[in-house]
Amino acid sequence: MLGCKSGWKVPIFALLLGFVSTKSSSAELEWRGFLTTGASFTDSAVPYQQGINRKARATEETFLGLNLSKDLGADWRVAAQILARASQADSTAKVDWAFVTYEPNSNWNISLGRQKIPMWMVSAYLDVGRAYPWVVPPEEVYTLFNLKSFTGAAAAFALPIGSSTLTFRPYGGDVLIESVPNAPTRESKIRGSNMFGSSLEWVQGKSSLRLAYNRALWNLNIGPALQFSERRYEILTFGVKTDWEGFWMSAEYAATRDNDEDRYFKEADKLDAEIATTTDGTLIPALAARSALLHRRIGGSQGYYATVGKQIDAYLLHLTYAAVKRPTTPTLSRDQKSLALGLNYDLNVDSVIKLEAKRVYVPLNSQGLFDAKPTVDEAMVYRIGYSMIF
Repeated sequence: MLGCKSGWKVPIFALLLGFVSTKSSSAELEWRGFLTTGASFTDSAVPYQQGINRKARATEETFLGLNLSKDLGADWRVAAQILARASQADSTAKVDWAFVTYEPNSNWNISLGRQKIPMWMVSAYLDVGRAYPWVVPPEEVYTLFNLKSFTGAAAAFALPIGSSTLTFRPYGGDVLIESVPNAPTRESKIRGSNMFGSSLEWVQGKSSLRLAYNRALWNLNIGPALQFSERRYEILTFGVKTDWEGFWMSAEYAATRDNDEDRYFKEADKLDAEIATTTDGTLIPALAARSALLHRRIGGSQGYYATVGKQIDAYLLHLTYAAVKRPTTPTLSRDQKSLALGLNYDLNVDSVIKLEAKRVYVPLNSQGLFDAKPTVDEAMVYRIGYSMIF
């Protein structure tokens, strides 16, 4: 499994047959499965988040996954996750990550292969809806950059401090992101190379703090019409969460930076000057289109959320405030604020039903996370979700 690529595909029935035969032949193989699904709709005339509209439909964020792991000896272990995602064009089960870990003791380890990026508070279980309160993690933060996994090497160094633990996780490698998973093409893949990052996490009982940093060289040329060139891009995140006597709290902040922004702005200004002086009118449309692309803001975004919740028997009532400042063009941003009220009902320890109503506020000269600028500055987004582990 080591070194597998994201393009590997496994028909779901062959996958299950292979899994069952492997499970029966090796009692040492550990496995867990998970399912996350749901539906969403909005009262806005303009679709939200690439397709959520007034007609309730099963969300594209529907997952069926299987985690496998096996000890290869006293110090070695292999692990993989196979994931079928409804938003993929073929909905075929694919290897989401697969890596081997060398762990000589409980204080440090090294992993090689395709693995999760320790970037977000829920990075380790981002697709496992049973592990967090929302139907989907707050999009104001988690859509700033669709960064989930990479192929390369990572290490973890744990330092016990009294009853707490401080863990440092550096990593490096390359990453490939499909920008249009429901209609992929040869040009729709975004590649990040020379990636380096690290996270520092402090855990005390059911409370934790996380600081994370990531940088990479991204090739953002997405097809002939979207040539954003290569960008040296940085992401910084900070998060905190705690669970105390039935109260649950989580907050997270993320910021992005494009280190090549000034250079491309200057190139766009030169194109504008050329447009102003050219005598060949046939050149103007192409020059203007290129200038508009180079004037688009790729970095400079900031997003955050804060969630508080109270567990009452089998129910969890939670409230989330979130906001994002996401500049795009000189005249239009994707800024928005939101307030979401959620109610979860635990069917049992393994499964949960989630209901959520979210009020989205869009400021002037912004389209928020809608597919286009909405005709009104407020809208409701409703979600229902079901998650289980097995």
